[in-house]
Amino acid sequence: AVIAVAGPLASAALGVTSWAVALVMAPLLSPTALAALLWLGTANLAWAVFVLLPGAPLDGGRILRALVWSRTRDRHHGDRTARRGGRALGVLLLSAGAAVVILFGQFVGVWFAVAGWALWAPRTITSAETGPDAVPP
Repeated sequence: AVIAVAGPLASAALGVTSWAVALVMAPLLSPTALAALLWLGTANLAWAVFVLLPGAPLDGGRILRALVWSRTRDRHHGDRTARRGGRALGVLLLSAGAAVVILFGQFVGVWFAVAGWALWAPRTITSAETGPDAVPP
């Protein structure tokens, strides 16, 4: 769980730092540089939030697996819970993305759908843990 938190924390720190530099240095920066820093900050913060969602194979799924394992002392139960969370999250994102494209005609929904498909796809879920101790989905 500690290792799984490190990546999102680094992304969040980079996002906050980018925003802080953009705000402090705004009078000295060109509009393009300011926009780039703000975009970098926003993208990193969004990424940090996304990877903390509770589903395998995201970092949030690893954290969920660790929490379930710490409560039940059953590693397989933690694996299954994280995989189920990943599938549910995948279906939710896939559905939301399709709805955004169909109902509102917004292309950004395609990205939600692609992320949902990656989480929902069985090969992605089962490849999160491989080896002799892997638990079938």
